[in-house]
Amino acid sequence: MGNKPILLPIETSYLNNESKDCLNLSGKYPGKLLFRSHFFGLISGKVAVLDKTGNKYFYGHILDYARDTHDINLLPALRKITTDIRFSESLRQQASELMEIIEEKSAREKHGRMTTAIIDDSSRAENARGILAGVRYPQTTEILRLLRDKSPELRRLALCLIGKFRVKDMIQEVCECLTLPELSEEAFSVLSEFGGQAGKELTRFYLKYSGNLVAGRAILRLISCSCPEENMSFVFERLWTNSRIIRESAAKALIKCGFKPAEEERKQLKKLIYNIFGQITWILSLKVSLDSNNEAFLAEQIEKEFMRWKKFLLDLLFIAYGKSITSESSKRSSPDNYDKLIPELAGILFTDSRTGKKNISDTETDRKILKKLQQYYPCDLPRHEALPEEIINCDYNVLSVWTKACAIRTKKAIADEHLLESVAALLFSPEWILKEEAARLLNRTDSKKFADIIERLSENDRLRIAPLVKEEQESSGELLFEKTRFLSSVFSPINEEKLLFLAERMKFITCDSQEEIKLLPESIIWTITKENQITLRYISDKRTEDVIADFMQAESVCYVLPLTAIELFRFYDPDDSLVICEYLERLEE
Repeated sequence: MGNKPILLPIETSYLNNESKDCLNLSGKYPGKLLFRSHFFGLISGKVAVLDKTGNKYFYGHILDYARDTHDINLLPALRKITTDIRFSESLRQQASELMEIIEEKSAREKHGRMTTAIIDDSSRAENARGILAGVRYPQTTEILRLLRDKSPELRRLALCLIGKFRVKDMIQEVCECLTLPELSEEAFSVLSEFGGQAGKELTRFYLKYSGNLVAGRAILRLISCSCPEENMSFVFERLWTNSRIIRESAAKALIKCGFKPAEEERKQLKKLIYNIFGQITWILSLKVSLDSNNEAFLAEQIEKEFMRWKKFLLDLLFIAYGKSITSESSKRSSPDNYDKLIPELAGILFTDSRTGKKNISDTETDRKILKKLQQYYPCDLPRHEALPEEIINCDYNVLSVWTKACAIRTKKAIADEHLLESVAALLFSPEWILKEEAARLLNRTDSKKFADIIERLSENDRLRIAPLVKEEQESSGELLFEKTRFLSSVFSPINEEKLLFLAERMKFITCDSQEEIKLLPESIIWTITKENQITLRYISDKRTEDVIADFMQAESVCYVLPLTAIELFRFYDPDDSLVICEYLERLEE
């Protein structure tokens, strides 16, 4: 190989610090999301977003909010719409009329603002908007009173006050709102406004809520927006945390910030990189063993794990080496000579190997790669009979929950006592998809023994599991596994592990549950007949009897995904949520 550099196939979006957004989408739901995510900016008089999108529903939400609240803080946005010839005459006319109404109302106010202790929510909100429009620095007690209110609107206004007047002493209170679905978007926007000044408070909050993955990822995203130098060491240390999701997010944040590790940090990183090459070797051995035994379905899931680990490895290599790797030493041969070993391993995985576009049924290339990697990480090919137990018992941060569920699903029955114990233990897992799949497999294997085991579960768990094991075919639509697989067929670019978040919030409704349809929030509905004919629907809050009857055709069932779940998913994973927004836009056409 010599000293020839190895070019790393890094995504250009990483290097250009690109972020995905729904600004270019024109649908109703993207318009709603845009208004929510840019609410703080609009209220603060920042109207640049109006030049970046042509979504008419976004403008409609601005006008509706101004019409409902007469908020003086929206005058800059309304003025922009009124004077910009890009907008339709009707839209400009509506904005102009609203401006007049708001300005006249403001001029009529002769007395000072009311205090936020006023009982009426509408009056308190109006008072808060008045404070927000003024120049007087608000008292902390005023903001706290609003922030502790039950009304989401008053709490949003409290966050806007903290952001506009840059109340640094309340950054921690804003961080707390990242964990609240109804306030998370506004909290994120306000913290972004503080930029690097919020750095210490962000790390403090992260450590306080270290087990909360949603909050943790949000903090890393915030740091990657401003890249305060004092936070970079903290982000770098997250590469060694237990959570796989946090490690991946930390690597992405470091790349976006253009982080360059110091010499000592680079040494630590090289050791981590070397260990991950070993992890990938083991995963590839699983894949080769499964392919050798024609286990196509499970092999496909292990392939996804392989590619995900390979992507993380690429990120680490880029942080340590940049766009290419050149061997820094070719003479020493000690086991920890990473300067020699890593370029050799990278040469195997990224030049001798497949690019990621190879057909997964082609096992010959995988065998050749594995054989070369085994020279560095000696390991035997796993026995086919032992694979399910090995996958099930593997660390959750090495192989995903979805992959474990797939390993259980591939088994018709359990013949091995050790595997029986491993599957039985999953009945006590916090992951419901594993509980469900384990229960069904145990029941298929030995219903009497399963009945004994299930008695050790809590009453709530027993009541939920019992219907799923009685008639497997009839109950399959209720299973998280089936919901996830269905969502994967609809949103194919998103991996199943992420779609579990939506599957847990999706409902399965039979044709005799029309009353339940009436009570649903705004949702996407898929109706499925016995012939597996799938019809896609997008419904609003206003549903007529005819529409409901049309949904529930004879002998059909429904999958229902509330749009609130998608909104939560968007905050959790903004890049992948763009796939869903684009789908919704096509559905509206």
